[in-house]
Amino acid sequence: MKTSDPRTTTATAIAESVGALLRQAREESGLSLAAVAARTKIPERYLAQFEANGAGGAQEDVYSKIYLKAYAKFLGFDTTTLVDLYKKERARTAPPERRAAPKKHPAAELPHSALVVTPKLIHAALLGLVVLGLVAYFAFEIKKIVAPPDISLTAPQDGLVTTERSLVIEGRTEREVALRINGKAVSPDGDGNFRDTLDLQEGLNLITVVGAKKHSRDMTITRRIIVMPKQRPTATVPLPEEPGL
Repeated sequence: MKTSDPRTTTATAIAESVGALLRQAREESGLSLAAVAARTKIPERYLAQFEANGAGGAQEDVYSKIYLKAYAKFLGFDTTTLVDLYKKERARTAPPERRAAPKKHPAAELPHSALVVTPKLIHAALLGLVVLGLVAYFAFEIKKIVAPPDISLTAPQDGLVTTERSLVIEGRTEREVALRINGKAVSPDGDGNFRDTLDLQEGLNLITVVGAKKHSRDMTITRRIIVMPKQRPTATVPLPEEPGL
């Protein structure tokens, strides 16, 4: 059962690049480039360059990495993962003259005459496989950022029938997850463990646990608990004595 939570973001589509992911997160926060520049003290031209994956921007300088980390942290991303993705994507899309010289391979020491016999079609196929592999890698890394967090409940079991009016909810999730149980905010500890107590009413009780990280989709777990009325003691009525006894 999926429920909406107005606190979380609406980023359900996977961005096509790191720059697009940055732009999407900024726009979902309702901020312009100028507003972000004013709050972070990062020059606006750097912000625009990051969101365009460096296309048409200035050459990277000593400040680029510092500003990119600050921008990623401001938007709530893991800075190490995002900066690494950005660098690899820039290297993949950079013009040939700006790419680093490839490492020497044993095949490079072969005579030129031995290389010309390799069909161009094979070279094109190998290049295509490399490009596809890089695209798949970036898509996988970005998908991890927007994927819903893992949440596991150790108690209670779904369909539990009880006479108790109070129930302990406990389980485990990832770090930095904003967690709500039936709309009530619950804070996991440093290891992701959480525990809370709910008051139940007689009959069917629906317990909904919703968790999300910043920029991720929701993870929702539902438990159905039935509370039965406790048996009330009945007064013992003495039987009438039989005549003649």
